[in-house]
Amino acid sequence: MAELPSNQLCPDEHPFTNTGSDCFGPFLVKHERSTVKRWAAIFTCLTSRAVQLEVIDTMEQDSFVNGIRHFFARREPIKRMWSNNGTNIVAMERELREALQRFNEGEIRDTLSIRGIEWNFHPPHTSHFDA
Repeated sequence: MAELPSNQLCPDEHPFTNTGSDCFGPFLVKHERSTVKRWAAIFTCLTSRAVQLEVIDTMEQDSFVNGIRHFFARREPIKRMWSNNGTNIVAMERELREALQRFNEGEIRDTLSIRGIEWNFHPPHTSHFDA
C-alpha cells in the first residue's frame, strides 16, 4: 500500500482544515403539494473522514455558493479544499477568486471566512483520484 498524502496526516489541525467536496443527487422531495428535485453537497475531512452534508436546490453555481457558505459558517477556517472539475464548482471557485480581487480583503474574511483557501481540482476523468 502506498503512503498516505501529507494532507491526510494532520492530527494537530482542526477538523476540515483539509476538505474534499462533491455534489450528488438528485433526490425527489415533497415541497408543499408538488415534488421537486434537490441535490446535496458533501464535505469530507481528509484527516478524520468526518462528513457534512448540505442540501442544494439546483446544480447551478449560486446554489453551490450558498451550500459552501453554510459549510464555512459551521466549521473552522478551511485551508485547503479538493474537488472535481464540475462546472458549478469551477464557476463558484472563479467567482470567489474574483470577489477577493474586487472587495476589501477584511470584509470578505469577516463575512465569508474564505481568506487563504487553496482550492485544488482533481484531473479530469479521474474518479479514482484521492487527494
